[in-house]
Amino acid sequence: MKWRYRAACAVLGLVIETGSSIVAVVGTLLGATLTYLFQRMSTERAANAEFLRQLRAERLAAYAAFSAACTEFRRGQYNRWHRQTESPNGSQAIDARHESYRLKSVAQYALAQVQLVAHGRAPMSFAERAYRLTSEMHDASNARQLEKAGDNARAALEAFVEFAAQEAQSPKQLRNGVSARRTEAPTTLEQST
Repeated sequence: MKWRYRAACAVLGLVIETGSSIVAVVGTLLGATLTYLFQRMSTERAANAEFLRQLRAERLAAYAAFSAACTEFRRGQYNRWHRQTESPNGSQAIDARHESYRLKSVAQYALAQVQLVAHGRAPMSFAERAYRLTSEMHDASNARQLEKAGDNARAALEAFVEFAAQEAQSPKQLRNGVSARRTEAPTTLEQST
């Protein structure tokens, strides 16, 4: 009977050692898996944060470039109108018209950059409105209409800049691409002014 007891103890000891080894292996695997998962989540979070920083920088650059291009385009439209009024067929009028075409191309390029980085329709609506109003300035029939058209174009560009600033200053808005204060395109009433 003693030998049975010793055999049972030996088997039990072997089972306990094997069980401990299994628990150790399972614990090690579980620890390695959890470490991998946490490192992966941390890496993804860091990559996402870097992506958002880069996107914000690209948006700011595109928005600033559009604002500058649209401002120069507006200046060119004023110059074009005045030179055309002074001497419709003069060389200065022709040069001013060509310069206004060049500035229009620069503004179109900047508008395309805005479209590439903008999230949602709202930034594009503001930008397109500013561009359209600036493009139409040279159609004014008198100085008063030109001044009003220029003021409308400037106000539309200021609305775009205000929207862009709100979007760029809010980390949540950067992720969502939606402005907290103004998320829609200008209304029909605003467009007619």
